[in-house]
Amino acid sequence: MVLRQHDRRGDPVDQAGQDSVLKAVSRTIDAIQAFKKAKAAAEVVLKAAKAAEAAALKAKKAAIGLDPRHPDVIQGSDSDLPFEDGTFRTVHAVNPFGFNPVNAETARVMERGGLLIVSAAKRNKGLADH
Repeated sequence: MVLRQHDRRGDPVDQAGQDSVLKAVSRTIDAIQAFKKAKAAAEVVLKAAKAAEAAALKAKKAAIGLDPRHPDVIQGSDSDLPFEDGTFRTVHAVNPFGFNPVNAETARVMERGGLLIVSAAKRNKGLADH
């Protein structure tokens, strides 16, 4: 007894036809696997692009903080900061001349229980002489 496969119309499929169908199915499976790999690679690239975009935005914000002409930079006197009480969770007080940059205004604008970071450079000997 010989079993034969039939196509959609019910006609018998010869060996060459079966091989052709198997090759087409195999190519389809290969294409699906290639698509999945390409999709995974694209997701990795997209994730890296988003990370790069976030890093660029962070760098831009840091650069804005260094430019006193930028409209987002607020300047004020250390004895009368233009912020309400408890405005900041973290205060980074910086003094490039090595003096204590913290005072009552620093404490006033910092949130209760907040974080205070103090940075001071070594005193420049050339500046100290003047």
